[in-house]
Parts: sequence; C-alpha cells; structure tokens
Amino acid sequence: MTPAEAAALLGVSVDATEADIHRAHGARAAATNPADTVALDALARAREALLAGARWRAPQGGPVQGTPLHGRAQQQPYPPQPLAPPQYGQYPYPPYTPRARSSASTGAILGWTIGGLAGLLVLSIVVVVTVFVGVRAAQHDAPAPEAVPTAEPLPDDPSSVYEVDGVRVEPQAEDGWTFVLTSPEDCPAAQVTSGFADSEFGDTVDEHTDTVPLEAGRPYTYTIPDDASVHDYAAIDSIVCGAS
Repeated sequence: MTPAEAAALLGVSVDATEADIHRAHGARAAATNPADTVALDALARAREALLAGARWRAPQGGPVQGTPLHGRAQQQPYPPQPLAPPQYGQYPYPPYTPRARSSASTGAILGWTIGGLAGLLVLSIVVVVTVFVGVRAAQHDAPAPEAVPTAEPLPDDPSSVYEVDGVRVEPQAEDGWTFVLTSPEDCPAAQVTSGFADSEFGDTVDEHTDTVPLEAGRPYTYTIPDDASVHDYAAIDSIVCGAS
C-alpha cells in the first residue's frame, strides 16, 4: 500500500502527523463493522504505512536536510495520487473531525500563571537594559505577520463522549484533565496516550503516556497529572492494550 493510498483510506494528508494518523485510524476503525476483518486489516496497514513515513519526516514536514546517516539517500516526498477512498461492504467511513480537548485543572493553571508572572518580571528587567540598542532597526526589518488560517467551526457540545481504539472516553469538564474510560475487554496494562494543545481544537503539540488497568465494562477514572504538559488543553489520543 502506497502512502497516497493509505492517506486516502484514512482521510488524512500524506504528510499528516503521527497523532493525526492515530486519531483518524481510531475514528475509521470505530465506524467499521467488527466482523469486517478485511476493512479493519486495511485500516491497520494504512496506519502503519503513514506512520513509517511520518517517523522519517523532518520537523514541520520539511524535506530531510544535511548529509544522510550511514550513506543512505535523502528521502523524497511522495507525489500526490488522485485516488478516491475505497469503501468496504455497506459501511462507508464518516468524515474525520477533530476531537474537543479538556482544559487544565484550576491548580495547574494557577501554578503556570505564577511562573509566567515571575518570568515576565525577569524579562522586563532585561528589556529595560537593552531597549535603546537596535530596537528601531529591528522594527523596520521585521517581516509582515503571516495570515492566520480560518479556524474550523466548533461542535455544539465540546465535552461530548467519544471513542478511542474501542474504549469509551467521557471527559469530566468540571475536573480539568479527568476522563472516565470504559473498555469492552480486560486490559490490565493499557497504554493511554494524551495529546495537548494550546486551544480546544488545536493540533497536538505535546504528548504524555500512562499505564492504567482497565476491566471489561467497568468505568475507570483517569486523571492526567498537572505536570504532564504546560499546555492548557488535553484529550485522549490513543489507548493500546498491553500484554496481560
């Protein structure tokens, strides 16, 4: 399976990030009939094909620069292929939409605010000392700000329940980064990966992974540690069942 075919199957771009690939795969797999093993296997192969390319991609999606390691040739981006996403049986895949993220707890926000004020005080002292050196020239040479892309419309209920890798995830909006996880099967060592962003529907800029015990049909309350990230919003991006 080529990257272009894999991207069309998952509904993402060829240069999508690992977090976007995982989220798209989870959404497609959840919408597929569990008995349709052919479709589920195709989704898994598409995910692995895109992840293999994402791991070798330079930061921010740019081409690989510098001398290749161990004499290997530089990786070239795949040309886009005008392929329509295939349909399996009578279960067309729904369009992938970003998942709402939960805001940080009050204690974490207060700690970040105090730390930010202390940093601003130090920065102000430095600025006062250096403000007369080169400021006017820097202002003339500064590039024009780039256009900000239009944000996608927000869903009606940002705290709605969603499903990740077959596990039901229910955000607890009043408790910050707290989620109730309900697994359909026993998973004593589930690897729960959380993604963080600077806005409720922003791209993932940081990740944190914990191991939690999940029992079939029994809700498990999981709270992301306050020090897991300095960003304000979090969501559960993937849940992988480890070895029993």
